[in-house]
Amino acid sequence: MKWQLRGDWPVGAALIPAGTVLTGVVGPDGELVVSPPLTAPLPLNAVALDEEAALQMCMWYEESASIGGWHQ
Repeated sequence: MKWQLRGDWPVGAALIPAGTVLTGVVGPDGELVVSPPLTAPLPLNAVALDEEAALQMCMWYEESASIGGWHQ
């Protein structure tokens, strides 16, 4: 699965800049393992770059939580 951040993402004391492409897999417990190592769920401004990533975003967020109608 791949996502690209459309905005900066503060993670703890770090800041992952907009434009970063994250690659990862989701384990059976729903926990995300990505490179670089992060935690799930990704922010709503992450753009899914493949179908599996888009389906995972749907699992993390209800449509009512969408920003700009990303579910469309």
